[in-house]
Amino acid sequence: NEVETPDCYEFLRQFDTMPRTYDAYRSQLRSIFRYCELWGQRPAGSNPVDAIPTKGYKPRQRYVTDSHLRRIKVAGLYGDDGRLNPSGLMFCCITELLYLTGADVSVIVRLLEKPAPAQPDEPHVRSDGIMLRRDKTTGSSRPVIVEWTPRLRAVIARLQGIKEERRAKTRMAQRVECPHLITKVDGTPMNYEAYSNAWQKAMKRAAATGKVPPTMIRDLRAKAATDKDDSDGLQAANHLLDHTTESQTAAYIRRKKARRVQAVK
Repeated sequence: NEVETPDCYEFLRQFDTMPRTYDAYRSQLRSIFRYCELWGQRPAGSNPVDAIPTKGYKPRQRYVTDSHLRRIKVAGLYGDDGRLNPSGLMFCCITELLYLTGADVSVIVRLLEKPAPAQPDEPHVRSDGIMLRRDKTTGSSRPVIVEWTPRLRAVIARLQGIKEERRAKTRMAQRVECPHLITKVDGTPMNYEAYSNAWQKAMKRAAATGKVPPTMIRDLRAKAATDKDDSDGLQAANHLLDHTTESQTAAYIRRKKARRVQAVK
């Protein structure tokens, strides 16, 4: 009972400029105190977070154009000194995969070179495409097989080439045997933090040109869905994102890009 509403509000105020983060922490706090009530640690109906309103936030309107995507890749390919970044090609390949598959970074960086019998749900390369499954909706998600296209085959072939080149340049005693297709320069598995770091640096360089507006990693998923809707329809975009309903997909992508229509006459 020592924690009261002003205490919770004081904690949340540090996230005033980040509505999404503010609401996420508020939700977590509310859940914690609800469980305290259930276990008799607080009187029923005394949740101190109930009186704190949510911030609410507007959905992002950002649509990444093909030109912006190219510029971001180039910014990641070269360092601040203008020289080729040792991990630049890997950054470009991951960025390309995120767009082509509409998948999350946490899923793509775990992509295996081949199916693992002991881990059938892990993302992997197959003869007919790439098998992916979202982490955020493990209970309701279904495996999605993104079938081969020339562009998808090309990026996978490039990733295989990068891994083989790095392996060939490493001494036998220092080689790291890794089943993942996407790795760091030292051969160890890539992770979200490493890619996010590279993305932030690339965005800083891209933004400095004045030709790329602020872009988040999750905007690539929105671009993938929107472009898929434009080319193959809403159902195809729904399958790519593995949304439960098409209305969820429609609400997610329609605001990202203007629709083209003809005049009445």
